[in-house]
Amino acid sequence: MSYLLTTLTRKKEVDTIIRDTIDKVLVLRFGRADDAVCLQLDDILAKTAREVSKFATVALVDVDSEDVQVYVKYFDITLIPSTIFFFNAHHMKMDSGTADHTKWVGAFHEKQDFIDVVEEEWDMVEALVTQCCVLVQHGHAFWWLAGEAEEKDLPCHAGIKKKPNFPVSSSKYDLLFVKLSSLWFVLSNCSLIAIFRGAMKGKLIVNCPLPPERIPKYQLLYKDV
Repeated sequence: MSYLLTTLTRKKEVDTIIRDTIDKVLVLRFGRADDAVCLQLDDILAKTAREVSKFATVALVDVDSEDVQVYVKYFDITLIPSTIFFFNAHHMKMDSGTADHTKWVGAFHEKQDFIDVVEEEWDMVEALVTQCCVLVQHGHAFWWLAGEAEEKDLPCHAGIKKKPNFPVSSSKYDLLFVKLSSLWFVLSNCSLIAIFRGAMKGKLIVNCPLPPERIPKYQLLYKDV
């Protein structure tokens, strides 16, 4: 089933998908197409890719490609398959009771396990955005109407169904577009951007929603030790 998913073999391709996957959880499976456990995981990923497509993007990374070794070394991928999660180019960690919180090592038992894990990642992102909105609820929100920005002294609860076709920054305002569920929130004040980015850094540690018996057991391998 690997052929149904995008396979990345070059560092530039990995850089691009991490950078350009906006407002969705990015799931990168590092492994080999001919490995039995990778094939088991790829089958689950391929079967669930459409179901999670509204809030997640799934791709495969070939660990044997010489050009992606910088990522293999950076994430210390010694066991395959290893699955790594990102949101808006920020690495998301998961506490699954194992020694390594930086990635999911091994396959999932079934489709629902993978869906539950990705949904847990997405729920945390939504929670962070909500916290961010609360921090600035005494500031200004903007409601886009008929192609023009109308300033309202409101909490950041007003939303629109589609992101407006305007630059993120204008001469008059610094704006941040945040997608929460199906609505876009337009938040003003450049300090909010710093708050949001600060929230994304260092706080993205999600508790695994699966029971211990459904989490793969493994022993960490340390290189050059």
